[in-house]
Amino acid sequence: MALGLNLTAFNAEAYRAGVQAVPKEHLDACVALGLRPWQRTIYVVLPQALRNAMPVLMTNGIGSLQQSALVAIVAVADLMYVGKSLATEAYRPLETYSVIALIYFALTLPISKLVHVVERRQDAAVQR
Repeated sequence: MALGLNLTAFNAEAYRAGVQAVPKEHLDACVALGLRPWQRTIYVVLPQALRNAMPVLMTNGIGSLQQSALVAIVAVADLMYVGKSLATEAYRPLETYSVIALIYFALTLPISKLVHVVERRQDAAVQR
């Protein structure tokens, strides 16, 4: 619950920043075209805001995945908690924690590559 609330706060800030990053000229053009406020929001503001916020949102997701290892401290059965239990039972903490680190790495590497691709596409779209 705490991780979810924390992530929600950071994501709300990312959305806010994305909406504020929409140029004023685009909104002026919407008014000149006679678009209603809800049409401006749906067709102009939200697509640009999501495009601007997407790298931050994906990075927040990676951070949340990595922070989920902290819930093992309060005995919630996640990957780190199970690994701690295995390391205690098998008396092999180095191997167990190494495998856990590799699993976290395998989960976060593709997402981070996706973030990089999204950022490059966004930079290319801005330069056009």
